[in-house]
Amino acid sequence: MKKYYLTGLIFTLIATGGMPAFFMLGQYFMLGAMAALTLVRVRSIPPALKILWPLPLALVVASVSSPNNWGLIRLMFVVIALVAMFLAYDLATAAELQTALIWLAAACPFIWLLFGQADNRNIQAVWPMVFLLAALPRRSLFAGAALGLLLYLGSRGAMLGAAVGLLVLAWPQLHRRWQWSAAPASVAMLAILFFIRPDTAGYRIDYWHSALAAWLQSPWVGVGPGNLYAAQLIPQPGAAGIYQEHAHNALLTWLAATGLVGLVALSITVYQFTIHSSQFTIQRWQWAILAGLAAHSMVDHPLWWPGPLIFTAILIGVKNENNPIK
Repeated sequence: MKKYYLTGLIFTLIATGGMPAFFMLGQYFMLGAMAALTLVRVRSIPPALKILWPLPLALVVASVSSPNNWGLIRLMFVVIALVAMFLAYDLATAAELQTALIWLAAACPFIWLLFGQADNRNIQAVWPMVFLLAALPRRSLFAGAALGLLLYLGSRGAMLGAAVGLLVLAWPQLHRRWQWSAAPASVAMLAILFFIRPDTAGYRIDYWHSALAAWLQSPWVGVGPGNLYAAQLIPQPGAAGIYQEHAHNALLTWLAATGLVGLVALSITVYQFTIHSSQFTIQRWQWAILAGLAAHSMVDHPLWWPGPLIFTAILIGVKNENNPIK
């Protein structure tokens, strides 16, 4: 039953967790209320939260310093993601989540035909990347459907993420010589992806400069989550009157939104991971997806959107065989 529940939950995130989420907030209020009801059953804190707690705290500080409607919506999605993490830790295991993702891999082309065409392809491409990296370790033929949709959507960020995730999956089997070649191969792939569409790739540099300029306006606590868009701080080159929600780079977006407070929180999170890593044991396929999302986030910001954000909370929240409830 848990696998069916997870499948339905992730299906909802795929269908409504991109751009439509900002116009269909009722579904997320319902999702948050449903998840909140399960908190009465939760008697322990997910190990991931013991590591990640500085990040939502920094987000709240920045939001209070520079409140805006977009920032409040962003905070709501973060709260739902945290609730989803508790829910996942209480109800599901990594093996059950992986099975649900493989089922969705089989159906992902049909899901995209039904729901994805109304959304941005770069957002929708997150999902076949996730399904591919979940299905391959079990040698599922459904990985082929995910790969086909990923190539069809043509998102360079998602392709980069898939390549990094595949490298994480294959790393233990790679000869040391091939491991040393991973860095230059990654640089070569970045160059190839850049020259596929150099005009839009070049936009990223402008977005990054704009994000840094926004951070300098308020270096301590940032301009606040949501204010990059609300205050029209990242214009799109060659398109008057159009502004970006984020800097197409998760780190620069975080720095601009939360300032040095956010940077300190991120540093504390990394330190927390080093001292609590033994309590945060996840499987290689989960690491592969996280690595893929991180790589994708260097040239875009998939976790800006609530669907991938809430899914990531579930991914790191589920129990593992080596990570029991304590």
